[in-house]
Amino acid sequence: MVAVVNSDASSLDHSGFWPYGRGNHYLFDLNRDWFATVHPETRGKVSAILEWKPQFLLDSHEMGAMDTYLFNPPRAPFNPFLPKTIYKWWDTIAKDQAAAFDEYGWSYYTRDWNEEFYPGYGSSWGIYIGLVGILYEQSGADGSIVKKEDGTITTYRETVHHQFISSMANLTTIANHREELLQDYYDSRKKAVSAKNTGKAFVFASESNTSRLDALAETLKRQTIEIYKNKKELKLPKATTSAGDQVTRQNIPAGSLIVPMNQPLNLLINNILSFDIRLDTKSMEKERQKIMKNQGSTLYDVTAWSLSHAYGTDSYYTEVMPKIPMIPYKSERKEGKLIGKNPKYGWAIKSNDDQFYHILARLLENGIKVWCAEEMFNFRK
Repeated sequence: MVAVVNSDASSLDHSGFWPYGRGNHYLFDLNRDWFATVHPETRGKVSAILEWKPQFLLDSHEMGAMDTYLFNPPRAPFNPFLPKTIYKWWDTIAKDQAAAFDEYGWSYYTRDWNEEFYPGYGSSWGIYIGLVGILYEQSGADGSIVKKEDGTITTYRETVHHQFISSMANLTTIANHREELLQDYYDSRKKAVSAKNTGKAFVFASESNTSRLDALAETLKRQTIEIYKNKKELKLPKATTSAGDQVTRQNIPAGSLIVPMNQPLNLLINNILSFDIRLDTKSMEKERQKIMKNQGSTLYDVTAWSLSHAYGTDSYYTEVMPKIPMIPYKSERKEGKLIGKNPKYGWAIKSNDDQFYHILARLLENGIKVWCAEEMFNFRK
């Protein structure tokens, strides 16, 4: 008896019991978590990249066994906050990568399903911290061989060879354009802190749920975004709410979060905090036509991601931020306290802060019976 590798892509050895390669223990796709940083694996990667401050980020992927080989440039829709320089770099890098593949007679394509709209993929996130981010996708062979629908065979050795040649071509391009790349990186950060962004800021308030503000602030801090608190109550002369309403003389309580726009990660801040990032008109028209004809969506993935909405705080954007005393953000969680001793009836716990749910979970874990008031009530003395 001789054991042979099964080249059928639907066989068990090409799928296994783990759904996909980049899922963590919770089976979450970590290539969607680059700015949300919910998972520890992402936090480690983001921290390392931000510490090293590189100028080039390569997101090297494998995809389905029947399709290969994709690399940049991507297609529309494009994120409105993409820097203009990225289009130049996509073309420059792709030209050299294509030439490297041509030497071997390998197939490749660009654009097609690959759009550049959601900023939460690895290569996309990198662009908004000032890097040149690129993606490519090689068909997977799962460590052995795969027979494609056209009858050709892809071996694991070939997939590794393709990725190696791609990487070396990219690194050669980057080395040959080192000074230009460094200059673009410097210019992007210089532009971000320029006077034109002075006075622009996102403001987040919540008088009752300080834990929610802390959670948002910690997420932004993991991206090394500068955050401040106002010492005293302030009044915004003009602002836009997260619902899109225009307000004037808006009161902001002391201790709110203020994220100025004149800082190096301006592009990332705009991308993850803006209230309503929309597709361009042409892409929307194309999407609408496809949907109306029951042909499915033209979009690859996520189309809405604002952290301002996700954390549910009172959120504002202003371009006329008053000059007020501010202090760098520092978490100051208030300790809970018990009011009254040895109650004859029971305890009542306010639910306006997210910490309430931690208390509730502990009570239930310990078998303590808890009731919920469906309406607000007052105590009588």
